[in-house]
Amino acid sequence: MISVYGRCGLSDEAEQLIKELESKGFFLDAVTYNSLLFAFAREGNVKKVKEISDEMVKMGFGKDEMTHNTINHIYGKKGQYELALQLYRDMKLSGRNPDVVTFAVLIDSLGKVDRVSDAANVMSAMLDAGVKPTLRTYSALICRYAKAGKRVEAEETFNSMRRSGIRPDHLAYSVMLDIFLTFNETKKAVVLYREMVLDGFSPDHALFETML
Repeated sequence: MISVYGRCGLSDEAEQLIKELESKGFFLDAVTYNSLLFAFAREGNVKKVKEISDEMVKMGFGKDEMTHNTINHIYGKKGQYELALQLYRDMKLSGRNPDVVTFAVLIDSLGKVDRVSDAANVMSAMLDAGVKPTLRTYSALICRYAKAGKRVEAEETFNSMRRSGIRPDHLAYSVMLDIFLTFNETKKAVVLYREMVLDGFSPDHALFETML
């Protein structure tokens, strides 16, 4: 019932039900706490998510990957990047291995607030842990490097993505074309343009005119 309330966005009702269960002598388990945490996460209630997370630890329930990812996602969504980074560090210290979702959420969140160096460090840790980044994760980091004017880092990330066997999407191609043209890397831009077309993509109108 608690999970149903959570999916329906009725977090207050879910919390009230838990209080009623506790008053009747029922002991809460990790699944119950996770359901309540997810309910408040859906509403974007960072304060409640942190309170429930701390309560779980106090009650002796360790956070599993799903719990960490839920908390990490809401921290990132609400701009609580220091909390997200601390949660990531705590996760590693506790011996839990961040999965692709944890890494992706953190990289994307840090990139959105121009914490490019932190995002790059997380990406390096992701690769060191043997976790393969997704196209979305690579593209997010490439975009942030481009925005910060870091051509070399953007190109290295783009090449790393292709070496890993991931085919660039329209966004990744477009961002790299734009950054090559911005830095007057005309030869690289022409080569990449041809590869983009062969891959079935076309640059947008503005980029096409710049290429001409």
